[in-house]
Amino acid sequence: MALNNAERQARWRAKRNRLAKEAAAMQKTRGRRGRRARPVDDANAFIGEAYDFFLDYSQRLDAWRGLAKFSEEDRAELVHALHKVANELSMIAQDLAGFTSKD
Repeated sequence: MALNNAERQARWRAKRNRLAKEAAAMQKTRGRRGRRARPVDDANAFIGEAYDFFLDYSQRLDAWRGLAKFSEEDRAELVHALHKVANELSMIAQDLAGFTSKD
């Protein structure tokens, strides 16, 4: 059964809108696509994402330190923020390893 012009246009608009929503969602997540959990693939993806983040952040921070002159207050705030992030990541690692309980 052949589609008439109105049906073709409706399908085209629906596809365009779906693709626009997917593009907007990807832009919000910086190109990372939401997906269903697959334990092995997700573990590898999280490990890769953690290493990628660490390498990217440390390289950008090193380059920025060469250009920017930190005030003592800025340096103290950055150090505090990095320690806070490190502590939170440590808590996540301990929770995953089973060293903490949520009871």
